[in-house]
Amino acid sequence: MTGLTHPLATVPQDELVDRAEADPLRPRFHFVSPAGWLNDPNGVSQWNGTYHLFYQYNPEGAFHHRILWGHATSTDLVNWRDRPVALEPSEGPDSPDADGCWSGVLVNDGGTPTLVYSGRHGGRELPCVAVGSPDLLTWTKAPENPVISTPPAGVEVTA
Repeated sequence: MTGLTHPLATVPQDELVDRAEADPLRPRFHFVSPAGWLNDPNGVSQWNGTYHLFYQYNPEGAFHHRILWGHATSTDLVNWRDRPVALEPSEGPDSPDADGCWSGVLVNDGGTPTLVYSGRHGGRELPCVAVGSPDLLTWTKAPENPVISTPPAGVEVTA
């Protein structure tokens, strides 16, 4: 079926959020993204007394495409506060994560919050790194991404 687009692909994000909030079947106890596609949780941790949940997220609609890392925080693991997106694909044809920021973890690198994630580009995934601010709300991608530029020799893998 050529020429068809996903029905939510053209719906503005604020309308998607309004639709999600009005849905009587939307979970109210478990964390859910503001709208769009909520994929796997990543980088779940406690940092300076606050729980952080990073998750694969597509704010453009409820479909699996060009994944970002959403971010939410909690002090009690029940009530969650949505935060700004932590990671989003970089622009440019040579960007190692131009097609999405996928699975990864949050690590404490000697007191520095660090995200290690799979950057997807051209059908391949390679490890990338981003360093966070002390409150984990701002992230800076390493200029040397991907930090491992190729899979091991003799191993045929895409991710």
